[in-house]
Amino acid sequence: MVRLLERLGVELEFNPKQTCCGQNARNTGFRGEAFSQAKRLVRSTRSGDGGDFLLLLRGDDARSVPRNHRGTGTEELRKQYEALMPRVFELSDF
Repeated sequence: MVRLLERLGVELEFNPKQTCCGQNARNTGFRGEAFSQAKRLVRSTRSGDGGDFLLLLRGDDARSVPRNHRGTGTEELRKQYEALMPRVFELSDF
């Protein structure tokens, strides 16, 4: 993905605080861990901290962020999540 985007002239930055979206944990029944990972992802990619977009290699990763976040967290986290989601893209959609 990095090579493709660089060849297309996209300037990339990687936030070392960024984590997994939590899909693997959710798929194996660890909903608490999935939420924890999704929360770290949201907090590490807040506007101004995480670049213009968050690109994910697989579409199911992009869809897992809202599933892992639904019905949990604080009002502040919900607002951070809602601010992030318009900037989340699966690679082929980007």
